[in-house]
Amino acid sequence: YKTKPGEDVYAQFPFFVTLKGRETSFRTRAFLFAAVTAIGAHAGNFSRVVVPESGQGVLSPAILPLHRTYPDYRNHPTFFRKMEYFISGLLRHEVKYEQPRLWFTKGQTMKAFLELQKKPDELIRTRSCWQSRHIVNYQKKQRQCGLCAACILRRFSLHSVGIDEPPDTYIVSDLQTSSANKAMALIAEEKRASMLAYGSAGVQHFQHFGELAKLSDSALLLRSPGLMKAISSSEKDTLKNLRELFGAHAEEWHAFVAAQGKKSFLLNWMDGGNRWSI
Repeated sequence: YKTKPGEDVYAQFPFFVTLKGRETSFRTRAFLFAAVTAIGAHAGNFSRVVVPESGQGVLSPAILPLHRTYPDYRNHPTFFRKMEYFISGLLRHEVKYEQPRLWFTKGQTMKAFLELQKKPDELIRTRSCWQSRHIVNYQKKQRQCGLCAACILRRFSLHSVGIDEPPDTYIVSDLQTSSANKAMALIAEEKRASMLAYGSAGVQHFQHFGELAKLSDSALLLRSPGLMKAISSSEKDTLKNLRELFGAHAEEWHAFVAAQGKKSFLLNWMDGGNRWSI
């Protein structure tokens, strides 16, 4: 069974779920994915499950929750330790979720891939955007929005390894303009307010994530409750790895923003603004 050219699916686990109400937070996906991989490990008598998420995706939702929401631990080591305990009790099978890219940025992970494969087209063909089709479909082609947090992370990570994507990859392609409204010209006007909220929140999030390196040791540890215990790491090593991750992220982020020029609407968003420039 293949979903895409060159993509093999090792096993399928058919299941049916009946929901009485729609779950809109997407947080249950982590449990679903972890459960399916645990079932696969149990069926194949494996004990290791590798989670390739890079440090920004693992730690930033938990350390920097948005808009007064609860911290999001869906990729956090604490969640996987609890999942291991749950699977052990449910299936009587020991599974270990490993996170080898925990202390690396997405850009560093891309660099490591290119050093092994030397196939930039493989990265270009991937998809990061989660926006629905009615936003990203244009001229009979499903693009990526280019402005949500997932797209922005993708864009500055690719920038860090020197990869330029085709101009028609994104609906919001031009980030150098001073007008966010102009940049969203291909998006229906009634959808722009939500895209504005997604985009500005994501930009501020990435800016703040890099600034965490400036915190004191005690403040940084308070922002990362349970992390040392979850990964069995010393305080010294945890702080060192956190600061290196934040520093690498900040370097990639600021290089990307600088490349957009001094008139980019992203600069206004980094300061907490989210108004469209006329």
